[in-house]
Amino acid sequence: MQDRPTIPAEIRRQILVEAGHRCAIQTCRSAADVDVHHIVPWAQSQQHEPENLIALCPNCHRRANRGDIDRESLRKYKRICQQLARPAPAHREVVTFIKFLPNSAVDILESSNITSLTDCGMLDFSFGFDKPFNDDRYVTVASGNGSIRFRVVAQAPTSVRIVFVEPCPEIVKLEFHE
Repeated sequence: MQDRPTIPAEIRRQILVEAGHRCAIQTCRSAADVDVHHIVPWAQSQQHEPENLIALCPNCHRRANRGDIDRESLRKYKRICQQLARPAPAHREVVTFIKFLPNSAVDILESSNITSLTDCGMLDFSFGFDKPFNDDRYVTVASGNGSIRFRVVAQAPTSVRIVFVEPCPEIVKLEFHE
């Protein structure tokens, strides 16, 4: 059996930066001795391609090796990390990723322009922006794993209040466009 070559430093760096030097699984996010894991095992791929690599903490790495975390899940976690690692959009397009429990927001995972998040009650949230939009007629879109239905209750150049019609997936992407 041929020895596996070391993952090149630049590729390893790319994967770690993509995940913020933390476990790529958003519900874990451990920063303890993060490993770089092959989504499709090295024995099958025989390559160190960035699209096949993901940062995992030792515990999640063991779980992935055992098959407790399947490949498709790992690919989804990687896609979320890649989206989060993209440069912040211009103010004309605000994008934020929010982690939800079934009926309440837990955390803003990434956003450069959302300055505040207020939980106004079950499935009812207000967001404040660091710079106002030109007017209050911007478009709001929400996406995630599955359909997300919501209505805009109040909208102003510096804030928006949204009520979700049903519980949200765990990670929701909100976009505000002028």
